[in-house]
Amino acid sequence: MCLFYTFYINNNLRATFAGNITDTLLTVDNYGAYDFYVKYTKDGVDSYPSNVQQATFRIPAPTGLSAEKVGITDISLSWNASEYTNNYTVYVNDISYNVSGTTNTTITVSDFRLTTIRIVAEIANYSSLPSDPVTVDMSLPVPSITDITDVVGFQATVSWSAVSGISEYIVNLNDIS
Repeated sequence: MCLFYTFYINNNLRATFAGNITDTLLTVDNYGAYDFYVKYTKDGVDSYPSNVQQATFRIPAPTGLSAEKVGITDISLSWNASEYTNNYTVYVNDISYNVSGTTNTTITVSDFRLTTIRIVAEIANYSSLPSDPVTVDMSLPVPSITDITDVVGFQATVSWSAVSGISEYIVNLNDIS
């Protein structure tokens, strides 16, 4: 009795093994989706193909993402490189930024709220799953009134703590600018 297993990937013969085996390691040539199936040959007679299973091979996702608020509008990012690529897309909320050749960058944002960041590695038309997200609070700091001094008549002097990086303030009195 002669028993052979023949493995196919995307309908192309990939490997043939003799004997009674139930698993083997097969490699693919690139990232993407591949269809796998197996047939056996026993005493010269081929079986029907097995069910088709699809597997998607992805670029490893970047790891170790860290983010730090720098000043009022900037976020400093760093992450561990993904294997086989140095091209990344940085997602800051709904906005994407392309980054190439580095694993650290500074992004300027104009949306002053809680900001979620993810990184995706890319090669040609293939991309990794997103990195684990990190969140940075980009809310603007709030000045604090430190003193109100009455002056003659209907005037008062108002003092507040300065906010680093802010050069203009709007002072409201009873919701009137």
